[in-house]
Order: sequence, then structure tokens, then C-alpha cells
Amino acid sequence: MTVKQKEDNNTIRTASFEVLKVLAETQQLIYAAHYDQNEIEGDPRKGWVKIGLIVDLSFLINQSVERRAQQLRQAWQDNWGIMADDRDATNKLINEIERVRSEIKSTLIALD
Repeated sequence: MTVKQKEDNNTIRTASFEVLKVLAETQQLIYAAHYDQNEIEGDPRKGWVKIGLIVDLSFLINQSVERRAQQLRQAWQDNWGIMADDRDATNKLINEIERVRSEIKSTLIALD
């Protein structure tokens, strides 16, 4: 493995761990909004910031994770306004988070 490959893998790992962390925070925000009806912890504006960070970091991982992150952003755009009251909207968002998480795990497993 070359020095460049090692550096690239390190960048992928670092970005992956950060995205996984922000995904968990986003999931917690969704649960707070829907199940707890907590407008402070479940503030959708905070969610927009987290989704933006996920998308921004995803390009450092790979194209498949970036595509999944874009799909998550679209799901957020479609559902953020109703997630507090709509179980289907909440489930759609959680499912998209799981898809991003799964793609990241696959990417990490495939690294040298």
C-alpha cells in the first residue's frame, strides 16, 4: 500500500466516523421531535445543519455514500415539517439514515 493510499484510507475513516456520529445525533433529533414532542431537542433547523454536514463530509468517503447522503437530504426536505406528527415520515427518515450508515460500514470493511 502506498503512502497516498494510506492517507486516503485515513481520510475515509475519519470522515466515516464523523458522519456516523452525526447520523446518530440526527436520529436522536428525529426521535425527540416525534416520540418526545420536544421542540428544542427535535428542532428541525438543527436537523438541517446536521444533514448539511453529512452531505458535506460524504464526498470524502466515496460516491455511493455521497449518493445515499443526497437521498437522505431529499427525504429530510420532504419530511422535516411533518416528522413530529407523522410516523411514516419518521420511519422514512430513520430508514434513510440506516441506508447511509450501512453504506459507510460496507465502505469501511472494504478498506485495506
